Amino acid sequence: FCIEVEDPTWLLNDDCANAYPAQNGVVYSTNNFIATPDMDLCSGSTENNIWFSWTVPPDWNIGDTAFVHLFNQVCDNPSGMQMSVFDADNCSQIPNPAGPGNCVFYSNTQTDNDIYYEWVPGPIGNTYYFNLDGYGGTLCNFDFLINNTACLTILSTSTTNASCGSSDGSATVEASNSTAPYTFTWSPVGTVSSTDTTSTNSGLAAGWYTVTITDADGC
Repeated sequence: FCIEVEDPTWLLNDDCANAYPAQNGVVYSTNNFIATPDMDLCSGSTENNIWFSWTVPPDWNIGDTAFVHLFNQVCDNPSGMQMSVFDADNCSQIPNPAGPGNCVFYSNTQTDNDIYYEWVPGPIGNTYYFNLDGYGGTLCNFDFLINNTACLTILSTSTTNASCGSSDGSATVEASNSTAPYTFTWSPVGTVSSTDTTSTNSGLAAGWYTVTITDADGC
């Protein structure tokens, strides 16, 4: 599977009608800084919510589990984010007001801990709406991901370009959000130095390099 990262801070998904259509395996790094209230959560009040939607794609294997993660919260207070998930074809099918019985999942922990949920989605073309709100007006930067695996290994990377005709470049990766220690497998291999969470491949000429990361659970 692949995970890619997208920065949608420009998204105008402040209301359900403009819910951003999330793609499987894409990490959305976003915030609720300028959001205004729109419709209800299944638990908790709404102050500054944003919306995502996700439609079961044509290549989805029926019966497979879907995993949703809201993680890497950086908030102006520890109350963090809250989330409600609705099974609906469109916004008009979402009850407003809404209660616990109207959601397939909701989280209102009043902490900035990661929010995680897994479920077996409906048939191809079924749509789910994700209402994400800061508890009591909390403002947060956070990441949001829907994926077909429970693994959540997110990378930060840095590189040093090689001098022309020389092998003095390097690449460093850092893994997080899964179970350490991580195993790093580089190709091609230069001089590799690794810790439980980071790895540097040095002595590199200009070119393409890949790294495969496996966490302690085998993900």
